[in-house]
Amino acid sequence: MIDTQRIQEIVMLEKKRKWAVEYAKTWIGTIYLWSGSDSFGMDCSGLIHEVLQSVGLEPHKFDSTANDLYIKYKPYKIDYLKEGCLVFWFKGNEAKHVEMAINPYQTIGASGGGSPSMSVDKLSKEHPILALLPTWILKWLIGVYDAMNRDAFVKIRPVDYRGPGYKIVDPFLNTDTPGDPS
Repeated sequence: MIDTQRIQEIVMLEKKRKWAVEYAKTWIGTIYLWSGSDSFGMDCSGLIHEVLQSVGLEPHKFDSTANDLYIKYKPYKIDYLKEGCLVFWFKGNEAKHVEMAINPYQTIGASGGGSPSMSVDKLSKEHPILALLPTWILKWLIGVYDAMNRDAFVKIRPVDYRGPGYKIVDPFLNTDTPGDPS
């Protein structure tokens, strides 16, 4: 007998996959901001978490590192690149960077940044007038400065631009969302 409910679930997950990729593309050009997860700037995991939240695969009011996301979706590891899959790059055994596949050849991600080149305290000391601004504005100014100097934005790149050795997981295979795959 055909399980029509399961077929409907699969169809919905495939729609969510497409919606996620389309939503990710709306962030192109957003500055890379270390620990960023909103329109002021995104880091790699902030972008992916926002996109997965938008389709109900991640809970709201929660943040994840690249490694947290890898650990959660590791049970859904696959060997080929498919739209909506997450691609992870590692340093040692820890996932340090994550992007989302938009097709079998390209990913979208926030990259080029790293930790800020200047702190709020240092900026305020070097330019005392800026100390009058709220901290969130100072952090954003530092992020914009860093993004401009490091070409650090949300952008589309070939999947192998960081070299081989990446791992691919498919978060859309997790039907127990949001939450843990177990």
